[in-house]
Amino acid sequence: MSTHDLSTLFDLLPIGAYRSDRNGKIVRVNAALLKLNGYASEAEYFAAPHAIGAGSYVEPDRRQQFAALLETQGEVADFVSETRRLKTGEHVWVREHAHLVRDAHGHMLYVEGTVQDITHERMARQSMRQSENLLRNLLKPFPTWCG
Repeated sequence: MSTHDLSTLFDLLPIGAYRSDRNGKIVRVNAALLKLNGYASEAEYFAAPHAIGAGSYVEPDRRQQFAALLETQGEVADFVSETRRLKTGEHVWVREHAHLVRDAHGHMLYVEGTVQDITHERMARQSMRQSENLLRNLLKPFPTWCG
């Protein structure tokens, strides 16, 4: 597969994808990740003062947890967090996957990862739980002292 084919695949993924260097600096983002964060282009994204990292997570220690998993396991799977859209600050829920890419000698070259907006899924699950609780409360038998 040529580099052009891989580039097209990266750009057309329906979920956000990125590549960061050894220092954690994002060097490549696809259109879905730009959209998730409220940006129209890579140029706009890279010109903005915001960066994916500790500031994007709502829970302050979440970025450190992600980095620790990546360092100890070489990958992170199904990492669900509440984050902020970088451009607007709006809260969203995301599921992340990432892995270290190493050279033939085992030295880290970069990190590749995906970020999927699961806000609607979380909201639907929360709504379902609320409906279940309401139904459960409605179906509870009345205490004997009420009747």
